[in-house]
Order: sequence, then structure tokens, then C-alpha cells
Amino acid sequence: MNTTAIRDGVNEFWMAREPREQWILGIGGLVLLVTLLYAGLWQPTAKALAELETEVESRQELVTWLRSSAAEAEALRESRGGEVPSGPLQDRVEAAAKESGVSDGLVRLTGEGEGRLRADLEGADFRRAMIWLQGLERRQMIRPVRVRLDRTDQPGRVNGSLILEER
Repeated sequence: MNTTAIRDGVNEFWMAREPREQWILGIGGLVLLVTLLYAGLWQPTAKALAELETEVESRQELVTWLRSSAAEAEALRESRGGEVPSGPLQDRVEAAAKESGVSDGLVRLTGEGEGRLRADLEGADFRRAMIWLQGLERRQMIRPVRVRLDRTDQPGRVNGSLILEER
């Protein structure tokens, strides 16, 4: 069937209708066209735009968080003088223990493999032990991987073992 035959068939159908039927069919066709345009173009575009806006907001939050983290990292770097700590791990741990006043409770340091150290505490002052751990983390770039502390009969004193690791 060619396009001329189709056009003639549609024209014949249209002319066989009363003016009121033509008006109803015309309005129906217009409503169908608007519905198809909405469902086929407008709605998918609006949905994609909303998804993009959500993703942009998410990425902006990430950028804000990264900037604040960068500022915090810079502040930490400045708090330790901008220098990367050097020297053997055991020496740095012992020096930090003396500096924080926990060296009397630090009874043993044992190597646990490359870049790891086990520290055993007996009767150490809890508050000073926490200051010591904070100093190791912030200034010596040593993080506790595992910490087990048990209270003793003396108030404010703890026994425990820690696995420390260079970052």
C-alpha cells in the first residue's frame, strides 16, 4: 500500500464524519498528541534533570567534606611542625610515652612484624595513656590497630596491650 492510498483512505474516513464527530476526533487527536509528547519527551527529560540535580548536590556535599578534611589534615600537619616523623618505631613510641608521662606503665615493647609493635601496659594512668595514644596518632603518625585495656584495683590505672602501626 502506498502513501497516496493511505492518505485517500484517511481523507475518505474524515469526510464521512459529521462536523461534531470531526471536532471530537480532532480534540481527541490533540489530547493524544499532548499525552505522547508529555510521556515521550517531557517526563523523561524532567526525571533525568531531577536525577542530575540530586547528583550535583551529592557531589557538592562531597567537595565540601573534602575541603574541610583537607583543612583538618593541614592543621594536623602544622600541629606537628609539618615534618614527617623519622626514626625507629620503637624509639618514637618510647619518646612519646616519656613525653606524655606513661613510660612508668609501659613495661614491654615487642616487634610484631614490619611497621608494627606490641606495647604492654601495667598499672598505667588511664588519662595519660589516652594522651599518649593521641600524641602517637597526631605527631608520630602511629595508629593503634588493636587496643585492649583492663582496669586495675587502683582507680584510674589500667593494664593492657596495644598493637601499634605506622601510617
